[in-house]
Amino acid sequence: DQELQNNTLADNNVCTTSTCQNLASNILQPMDLSVDPCQNFYTYACGKWPDFNEVRPGTARRTQFTNVAELLSTRFQDILSHTGNAQDNKHEKAAKAFYKNCMDTAKLNTDGLESLRSILNKNGGWPLLSSKTWSAHKFKLSGVIYRTRGIFAKAKLHPYMSEGLFFALSSVPAKRGRGKYLVLRQPTFFLPLMYLHDKDAHAKIFEAYESYVLKVVLELKSSSNLTTSNIEALKSKIQDMISFEVDLAAHVLDTNIFSLTHTQELITVRQLQTFFKQVQTF
Repeated sequence: DQELQNNTLADNNVCTTSTCQNLASNILQPMDLSVDPCQNFYTYACGKWPDFNEVRPGTARRTQFTNVAELLSTRFQDILSHTGNAQDNKHEKAAKAFYKNCMDTAKLNTDGLESLRSILNKNGGWPLLSSKTWSAHKFKLSGVIYRTRGIFAKAKLHPYMSEGLFFALSSVPAKRGRGKYLVLRQPTFFLPLMYLHDKDAHAKIFEAYESYVLKVVLELKSSSNLTTSNIEALKSKIQDMISFEVDLAAHVLDTNIFSLTHTQELITVRQLQTFFKQVQTF
């Protein structure tokens, strides 16, 4: 070790730029050099990490990846908040206009709930808000799936993808030849699958989830001048809603654990129609 250290010190080809120095500092900062690495290597390498990387409120962890993500987010905000640059192309101008609208909290507070209520009403309403205006006989799940796919498509969450309630449909260019692949993907849930697949082990997460939904419902009811006479009954309905999400998630693979490489299969639209007997079009 001493010989290696001497050779390193004698080597003049050591990077001394500010970038290298910052990198070295980031590596050394979380280390606890007072600990014998042969006794506790983890504490030796990362023992002082919590001293310099406090977990932010509302987050579960703090890693090098979250630090980089926060840095990138700050830089993106700085770029997007500077408007009026004559050198901006049309895409940069559109992105900055979109960001400006998203950051207009006064307008969001005024129009946000109204827009949400409009979406709910167009899709048959929400029985948690008012059982009087919601009709189970008039509710059609197929229609809701179609209309909400349209909403997600307008949001342009992905240039080739249309998110839905129970699945996502993406259009992927073919690697060889002309044409595209239509790819059916698993649905995206509000909570991560690791929680939905083991509800009992994450009781506090589900308590917070239930509390969040309750606050949303009460806020919507209050802004619509709707009264809530039975909080316990409302909580029971919210629990039923979350239970349905848990049951649905039980049929979905957690791609962080299971690889889907061997479950993917290329089929034609005709084969898909045969497999499902009938594919409805709207």
